[in-house]
Order: sequence, then C-alpha cells, then structure tokens
Amino acid sequence: MAKPWCVPELWPGSTVFIIGGGPSLLKEDLTPLHDSARRVIGVNNAYLLGDWVDMCFFGDCSWFLRHQEGLLKFAGIKVSCCPRFGGHNERWPGIKFLPKDREKKTGISDHPKRNRIAWNKNSGYSAINLAYYLGAKRIVLLGFDMKDGEDGRTHWHEGHKWSVSRNTKVRKRKLNYPYDRFLPNTAVIAKDAERLGIEIINCSMDSAIQQFRKVPFREVLEW
Repeated sequence: MAKPWCVPELWPGSTVFIIGGGPSLLKEDLTPLHDSARRVIGVNNAYLLGDWVDMCFFGDCSWFLRHQEGLLKFAGIKVSCCPRFGGHNERWPGIKFLPKDREKKTGISDHPKRNRIAWNKNSGYSAINLAYYLGAKRIVLLGFDMKDGEDGRTHWHEGHKWSVSRNTKVRKRKLNYPYDRFLPNTAVIAKDAERLGIEIINCSMDSAIQQFRKVPFREVLEW
C-alpha cells in the first residue's frame, strides 16, 4: 500500500484560490491568477487552464482514467484521495495519495498527521480541506456554483459524465442531482472553517451555496 501524503504547510497564512467546475467561471478573467505569487488549486479539469495552476486535486477514479495522459504533462503537484493510488501508486509515482478520513467524512478534517481529508462527496469541497492543510487562512472559491447555468451548462468545460443508476436517473427529474448530494455538507464545512479560523469567500455570485460570503472576484483581488 502506498504511504499517505502528510501535507506540508507549503503556504502558511496565505490566500488560496480553488478553481471548481461551475459554468460561472466562463465569466471571469483569470489572468491575475497567472502571477506566480498567487496560490492556486485546480479541481479536476482546471489543471488544463495552464501551468500557473500550482496543484491539481481530484477524487474520482473514473475521472483519472480519462485524464491520465494529460496529467502526465501537468508540471504542478498532483493529489488524489482516489483509493486506486493507495494500492497501485507505484504505477503513478507523481500522484500523491491523500486518503479519505473514515471518521470525519464531512466538513474539514483536522487529522494530527495531516494525511486524511473529509471527502464531502465531491472533489471541490475536499480541496478546501487540502488548502487548510497547506496553510491557507483565506480560501477563495471560483466556479463553485452548485447548480446548472442559465443555459443548462453544468461546467465551464465539456462536463463530466455522471455515473448514475437507473433509479438515480428517475430521481434526477425530481431533485437537483448531483447537487442535492453535495450541498448538505456545506454547513458542516462552514462551521469547521469558523472553528479553525479560516475565511472562505465564494466568487460565484449566483451560487446555490449560501453559507460562504459572496464577493466579486475583482474585489477580492484588490485586498
């Protein structure tokens, strides 16, 4: 078994930008983040935006199978909680394994060894936990919409193929799948962030997430 990564405090006291997959990202000019002084975690496909993304985090094993060749070209740090890397990490030595915390499944894990994260049922929320371990005092979320765009877009990129059962497809017509799985964890994350002294800002102004303060991206850059 691969040894879990004990996350070092690489960015103590910093502001960390986390780029999610929501369609609102298409409205943002991300050029200011190209500055090497900015700390950026790209969730899933966000590693494709450029070499200014410092770190790629992903949790879904199926996503990796579609992106493994692209990730080989990504020069930043690659981190995953996918169990595939816990048992076969020797095949992909460039990917750091940060397993899910079995005792703290939602919110922000504060594991004493800094080698477990709360999964929260999605990679974007898990990346908040990673940013905390890296030393972030302020976390700025981009593309965290937790709902489809007005034009029906699910992501700023071509979108993921949700793996759903036949019963889930029926549920999707009645509920806001998959967001109905993600959103209930937000309150736990917000509570943990307050306890740990972390400020979380959401730059997706029309986001379905209500627990984090919303501030336009251009204003955050002026702080």
